[in-house]
Amino acid sequence: KEYGYDVDWLDEVTSTGLVQEYGFDISGGGSSEKAAKYYLSMNYLSQEGLVIGKDLERYTFRYNLDHQPTKLVKYGFNTNLSYTETNMGAGGGYFSDPITMAYMMNPLTPVYDQNGEWNWDTSYAGYNPVAQRSEKGDKSNAKQYRATLSPYIQLNFSEKLFWLTRASLDLMIVDEFGYWSFMQPQGKDMRGMGEDNYTTNMQLSITNTLNYINTFNENHNLNILLGQEGQKTMNKSAYLSGSNYPVDYLNEVSNSAVPGSASTYKYDLVLASFFANAQYDYANKYYLSGSLRYDASSRFGKNNRWAPFWSVGAKYRISSEKFMESTNDWLNNLTLRASYGTSGNQEVGGSWY
Repeated sequence: KEYGYDVDWLDEVTSTGLVQEYGFDISGGGSSEKAAKYYLSMNYLSQEGLVIGKDLERYTFRYNLDHQPTKLVKYGFNTNLSYTETNMGAGGGYFSDPITMAYMMNPLTPVYDQNGEWNWDTSYAGYNPVAQRSEKGDKSNAKQYRATLSPYIQLNFSEKLFWLTRASLDLMIVDEFGYWSFMQPQGKDMRGMGEDNYTTNMQLSITNTLNYINTFNENHNLNILLGQEGQKTMNKSAYLSGSNYPVDYLNEVSNSAVPGSASTYKYDLVLASFFANAQYDYANKYYLSGSLRYDASSRFGKNNRWAPFWSVGAKYRISSEKFMESTNDWLNNLTLRASYGTSGNQEVGGSWY
C-alpha cells in the first residue's frame, strides 16, 4: 500500500462483498400409487462480508422418501444434514468494531509505518482496525454441525381412520473459538488470550396419533385426534480459556501458558404428553374446536410433575353468508373468532431426573 496522510479508514476495513450459491435438486418415483417417491437436494453457499475478516460457508444435504406399497401401510423418512462455518473477525466490543474505529481514526494516520509494518502510533491507544482484522488478528469463529432424521409409518385402517407413528432425531454440535490477538492492546498485554466453547445438543422424540376424519351429509365436517408424545433433550457444553502464547500464530488454547477459566454444563430433560383434539365445522361457516392435554416434565418434582391444559374455540365466517355475496369482489374472508385456554411453562432452569 502507498504511504500517505489522507487515509480512508472506512475503505480500508471494507471490501466488495460476494455471495455464491450452487445447488441441484433431484426428485422422482413411479407414477403408480405404490411406487416410492424421493427427493434429493445438495447446496453450497458462500458469503464474503462487506467488512474484512467476515465470511460464511454452508453445505447442506437433504433426502426424503415416501412409499406406500399397500393401501394399509405407508412409510418414509426425512433427512437433513448441514455444516456451517462462520468467521466474525474480532470478538466485539467498542474498540473491536472496525466500522466504529474507522470513523474514529485520524485520516492523517497511515495504516503502515515507513518500514512497511503495521502502524501502532494511532490516536486510540495503539488500535489499528486493519491490523486487528488481518490474518494474525482477532478471531471469532463458529463451526456448526446439524443432522435431523425423521422416519414415520402410517397405518390406514380405512379412508377415515389412520394411525401415524413418527420418530425424530435432531443433533447439533457447535464448536466456537475466540482469540484476542497480539494486534490489539489488551491481547498484546496478555500475549494473546484464547477461548474454546464446545456444545452438543441432541433431541429425541416419538409421536403416536390416531386420527379420524369424516364428512357427514356434505356440510358436517369432523376431525378427531388422539395422541401421545415422548421427548428427551440432552445438552452438554464445555468452556476453556487461556493466555500467554509463546508465538502469535499458534493460538489453540492448549498452547497457552497461563490457564484461564474452565467450566462444564450438562442437563437431560424429559417431557411426556397425552393429548386430544377435536374440530367441527358446518358448511365451512361455523367452527368449533377443543383440545385437552396432560403433560409431565422432569424439571419438576415427582409430586408435582403432571399438569392438565385445555382450550376451546369458535369461529364464524361471516363472508360465507348469502347476504355478503355483494361484497365478494372486494371482501372474501370476514370472520369472528374467539378462544380461551390454559398453558404451562417448563422453562425454569436446567434440572436432572
